[in-house]
Amino acid sequence: MKKSVKKYKVLIFDLDGTLIDTMPIHFQAFKETLKSHGIKIRSSVLRDFMEGSTKYILEEIKKLYNFSGTIEDIREERRYHYFRLLRKKNILFPGVKKLLKELSKEYKLAIATGSSRTSVKYSFEKELQKLFFLI
Repeated sequence: MKKSVKKYKVLIFDLDGTLIDTMPIHFQAFKETLKSHGIKIRSSVLRDFMEGSTKYILEEIKKLYNFSGTIEDIREERRYHYFRLLRKKNILFPGVKKLLKELSKEYKLAIATGSSRTSVKYSFEKELQKLFFLI
């Protein structure tokens, strides 16, 4: 009996943790934001919350440290630090650029992510963004 091999036409990638490594930048942005509010948080405490949304992380930290300001204001400040730090880093995992260029010759590429479009836009160069038909 002959096995049939289904030919895929589209490859869908998650962004964070698959194509790019943003966790160190998110971590540093939180630390800098909290420091500006007089909060010196232990890395181990912050690491415990890092799998949640920014809003969740800030709500949990506010319970522990009771910082002043609204969650929304602190969230925007953290975004500022994140994008400032992001501009200075190459966050692509090794080999991703070459892999995507090769795959784009045979497949349509797409990104599915919980990140904002702004994050996607600033996460990797336009040359790579053009390889994706859907982000």
